[in-house]
Amino acid sequence: MTLTVAAAPWYDKPLQKPPVPSLEHTLSRYVEYASVLAKTPEQLEQTRGNVKEFLRDGGEKMQQKILEIADMNPNWINLFWLPEMYLKPRYPLPLYSNPAYVFPKQKFNDFDDYLDYSANLIRGILSFKSLIDKRRAERDFVDRAGAMPMCMDQYDRLLTSYREARAGEDVLLRAPINDDEHVMVMCQNQAFTIAVKIRGEFVSANEIRHQLGKIVEMAKNRNGRNVTPMAAATAGKRDQAAIFWAAARIDPLNQESFAQVVNSVFGVCLDIDYCDKVHSHSDEGQFILHGYGSKYSGLNRWFEHTMQLVVAVDGTNGLCIEHSVAEGIVIIKMAEHALRFEREQAKKKQLTEPKMKINPRPLKWRVNAQMKNILNDQIDIFDSLAADLELEVINFTDFGKEKIKSLHISPDGFVQLSMQLAHFRMYGRLVSTYESASIRRFHYGRVDNIRSATPEALNWVRVMDNKEKCPKEKLQLFHQAATKQAYITKENITGYGIDNHLCALSTLSLAAAQRKEIPKQFDMFTDELWFETMRFPLSTSQVTTSADIVGDYLCYGPVVDDGYGNGYNIQKNEILMAVSSRKSCNSTNAAEFGKAVCQAMRDIAHLVETNQ
Repeated sequence: MTLTVAAAPWYDKPLQKPPVPSLEHTLSRYVEYASVLAKTPEQLEQTRGNVKEFLRDGGEKMQQKILEIADMNPNWINLFWLPEMYLKPRYPLPLYSNPAYVFPKQKFNDFDDYLDYSANLIRGILSFKSLIDKRRAERDFVDRAGAMPMCMDQYDRLLTSYREARAGEDVLLRAPINDDEHVMVMCQNQAFTIAVKIRGEFVSANEIRHQLGKIVEMAKNRNGRNVTPMAAATAGKRDQAAIFWAAARIDPLNQESFAQVVNSVFGVCLDIDYCDKVHSHSDEGQFILHGYGSKYSGLNRWFEHTMQLVVAVDGTNGLCIEHSVAEGIVIIKMAEHALRFEREQAKKKQLTEPKMKINPRPLKWRVNAQMKNILNDQIDIFDSLAADLELEVINFTDFGKEKIKSLHISPDGFVQLSMQLAHFRMYGRLVSTYESASIRRFHYGRVDNIRSATPEALNWVRVMDNKEKCPKEKLQLFHQAATKQAYITKENITGYGIDNHLCALSTLSLAAAQRKEIPKQFDMFTDELWFETMRFPLSTSQVTTSADIVGDYLCYGPVVDDGYGNGYNIQKNEILMAVSSRKSCNSTNAAEFGKAVCQAMRDIAHLVETNQ
């Protein structure tokens, strides 16, 4: 069916465009951050020289190009940031890019309970989609007074987008609002679709449950044959995925099935086979992220879907998320709506016979020898990644947001500086740190990067454990670091962060060199300190959830092999952290880093409390 009605605008007037920071501001800040990472004075001096050369020989030209692009587009940032951050990298989506949102674990009395819960969650997500489509969802605002609206574009894309593999750079496909819509369901590594919207009306949870039951029957009956795990194509390297799907779509049968996948509202993974690997809260995160590889439920995932709802028979459930479309806070708002919807439906326990009894549709495929070889290679890569992830979920119960605020410190800044201290204690140095800063106050705004490894943070961590330094000096340096952290946070959320700007400058300079407009890429963007500043051994994200949903958390893998991921949730009286690392890296240990962060938080609180 075709689009029935154009969605109304979210705002009375368009949001403002993001500003373009001055060249001097961005380059000055860049040298600041680089100074923290420099191994020698000579290395830093070389970078200073390269920055001066860029400013002298080409920086103003590149800046002018950005200003011209900004003048012609509602958001200049996304033209550079989205491809460089997400669509061009060729590493696999699972663990390197896709995060997971783990829901509270369920206890199912029987398989009917399992199907009921799955159907109600699906219907809850569709309920949220209906609110978005009809513009009845609660608007997001920067301020509590509601004077400054946030961009709602991510909500529109959340359940209408699909990431398709292409050689060199993936593309995001977008489906319109249709009279008839469907959801894709994976069960025992097989793909099906279920009708969820017919002639403009979303179907009931009972109709969804009926279709899920039929899928389970069909999957079990078909699984005796040689089922090809097509989802494996989405689990490995992106260029291989592109080759696979280009070959697959030559066949009209595959083209039709792939179109059904792309146009699905979201994906559902019914993990009906018991997995004996899940024994802890941390294991639940692993399961949602990668299903413990091909031997368990890993091939029952379709990693190119923006949203995959995973529900396992042991009660583990949550979302596996393709991150290029939306940020965590938007996804969590949708997920919490679905969880509350399910909770209300479970209270009613009104199970009635479905009226329509719609039959699900199995997706059919044909594969040749070349395609099978690609699938096998992708499975090997995926299994290696899944086996290599270490994930440690830590519930820090000493204190939370309330106590940190009583110390007159930003809770987020407190946790960020705790991570800096923990890293310095373990490794004797600071590293580039990524923390998302929302810039949704701007039209199509996404994020910039709050870099917590500042010169002020380095000055403080160097003295924190020095017994020759008095507590007053340590406290003074801590406050300087906290003040700088707050200042750069404000810079970022108001559009004056540096990472998006540097991304645009680097990309435009490289393009100019490739077109022979300049002799070569500027040395600023190729020296050793640039690459060290632009890789993130600490990838962090604060995603705070609602207090009425207990036991949920966000997790993801480290973005570099010798680094850490840390998704943290600051609650009133506790802080939940999901720390990840790679087992194959001898220098990292998620459990030890998590312990070090906890101790750093205790030590900072003690320092502030006893020396105010």
